[in-house]
Amino acid sequence: MDTITHAVFGALASQGIKGKTPTGEKDSINYVPMAVTAFAAAFPDCDYLLFPINPLVFLDEWHRSFTHSLVLLPVWTILLTGIIIALFPRLHKQTVKISGYVALGLVSHILLDLLTVYGTKVFYPLSSQTFSTGTTFVIDPYLSLVVVVGLIISLIYKRCFTAISCISVVCLYVMFQWHLKLQAREVGLALIDQRDTVTTRTVALPQPFSPFHWRVINKENDHYSTTLIDLAGFSEKLLRWKGTIPFIEFVTAYRPRNSAEWETFSLFGDQPDEIRLSQTVWQDNDFANYRNFAQFPILYRIDRSDRETCVWFSDLRYHISIMLPSFRYGMCHSQENPEWELYRLKYFSNERDH
Repeated sequence: MDTITHAVFGALASQGIKGKTPTGEKDSINYVPMAVTAFAAAFPDCDYLLFPINPLVFLDEWHRSFTHSLVLLPVWTILLTGIIIALFPRLHKQTVKISGYVALGLVSHILLDLLTVYGTKVFYPLSSQTFSTGTTFVIDPYLSLVVVVGLIISLIYKRCFTAISCISVVCLYVMFQWHLKLQAREVGLALIDQRDTVTTRTVALPQPFSPFHWRVINKENDHYSTTLIDLAGFSEKLLRWKGTIPFIEFVTAYRPRNSAEWETFSLFGDQPDEIRLSQTVWQDNDFANYRNFAQFPILYRIDRSDRETCVWFSDLRYHISIMLPSFRYGMCHSQENPEWELYRLKYFSNERDH
């Protein structure tokens, strides 16, 4: 989930447990719980500062691990409480309350991140296993809107019940998304049966713009078939505007269940030369982090020139409509340097970087 939504949701959560402010107490004190919880709720995303050090290791090992761990939550609670008290000594007498709000903010962040497909290492360092419900896209404007409106209303009426009611709406929305996820998977399985395709795993992944948008992925050993589904069928009504409204293709790419269009991908390609090159790169020791990270890895493309050859992989989790996929990694070698070297393709670009 995006950091702003995390901070606002943390602030909303603080309003749900905050006691009544004594008469005559300064308004600035009244807003301390909200500010503290919002700060703590945004804090776990500070791990993004590690991305420039080693992007691939960050994706596989560092992101959503030590700052998102329930095991390490007491450590972060003590540390952040100490920082807040040091910066605002007048809050010293409220140390216990401050630590409670810090813990609440950290927990709220972890809970929201569990909704997305990336996965969160909630038991790090005891376990590096990631957990995810996969119900919500990483940026969900509807969820964010409910949270923002809920915070505004709770600040106006200054009652715990208001904040708790808004949080309940968020929970109901997520439950609705879970229902849609199951429905999308069932639709996918029915479509797969019609195609008489062998399947080993079928999943539905949330997509942007609408909770009714889903990507269904059918895994068939080292091959995949996937389709974009609009459970509500709204996208079909927008087809007549295709080419006239900017970015409308992002929405119309999702098709009603009765007109789903399937794409096929494979991990190693289909031609003997593709298979040889892709297997060489995929099994390289320097590519181990990407093997661990990618859940639905595919051969993205092979670039050949007179000087060098590059083999690129991507993860179907991050193929979003007509956008360039995120997290595309590969290896290149040349006549001058026959050793394979690790590279990545930058976000929203085909420019490569180490």
